[in-house]
Amino acid sequence: MAVHATELEVARLVVKEGADILVHSVFDKEVDAAFIKLLQDRKTIYIPTIAVREGYAETFSNKTELTPLEYEWSDQEILKSLFEMRKVPDSLLSARFRQMLSDTSEPGPSPVAMKNLKILADAGVTIATGTDAGNIGTPHGPAVAREMEIMHDAGLSNWQLLTYSTLNGAKVMGMDKTLGIIEPGKSADFVLLNANPIDNYKNLFDWDTLILKGQMVSRKNLIIQKPEDLVQQQVNAYNARDIDAFMNCFSADCKIYDFSTGELLMEGETAMRARYGKMFKELPTLHCTIENRITIGNRVIDREIVTGIKPNGDLVHAVAIYEVHAGKIVKCWFLR
Repeated sequence: MAVHATELEVARLVVKEGADILVHSVFDKEVDAAFIKLLQDRKTIYIPTIAVREGYAETFSNKTELTPLEYEWSDQEILKSLFEMRKVPDSLLSARFRQMLSDTSEPGPSPVAMKNLKILADAGVTIATGTDAGNIGTPHGPAVAREMEIMHDAGLSNWQLLTYSTLNGAKVMGMDKTLGIIEPGKSADFVLLNANPIDNYKNLFDWDTLILKGQMVSRKNLIIQKPEDLVQQQVNAYNARDIDAFMNCFSADCKIYDFSTGELLMEGETAMRARYGKMFKELPTLHCTIENRITIGNRVIDREIVTGIKPNGDLVHAVAIYEVHAGKIVKCWFLR
């Protein structure tokens, strides 16, 4: 039995009543010695999922910050929806969630949850890495990297992070007899890392090959980005006003044209970075909505509506044509 419990007394009660797994951290107060002993005696597994609360707070406070892995690995349509949430008025948020936001003055992981995680880890409580992905602001896949970052910041060692994310994950599923560690008799599915994760836990995400059912699978064949995915990725970076993520979608010699006249408006990374970087800094409500999209081969045609760019609040209507080669936008034509 797994129970969602985010308050100390609720967590204490459900473990006494037989819960095998506590899902989510104790957020309201520091855990006490009696609670720690209870988890030890009952061999209860604790899954902190600290990042999920941060995801909600960032999204609804319009302070969404995406990591490079989130841009690369997430479903781009899911990321797009995070910025569309800015249109939801506060009046439509539940009273409970408005209270959650008021309790979190700034987006970020809960200090209480991080302290409790460290206390429980030091006490030898079984902990497993989890994300509660699928909740708003916690995308499937890359959310595990953010969760590990928070766990590391809480004081956990690289070895603990590796154990919590492999063997203890198998324990949660009741599959530690066949999964979670490399040894004779266990399933031989594993990832080949390029560097030692005990030196740096981030090396867990530095890999090119995995072994799946006895076959070598290349990383590049796992995530195949279509032209429209790349174009949406740059729209997401635009809406996040993240100049580095935005420029990562374009080739170093990308050319921007006026469709009507054929005039070359911009060329190269330096010019684009200067132009868009200035916009991102000076226009805090800048937002691009895609009204329609057509993909023809390696060209993507978007009908866009941009807000936050005109001083008088007028909308900017435009059509953008993107040409994609080798995973980068190489040319773009704009028609206003």
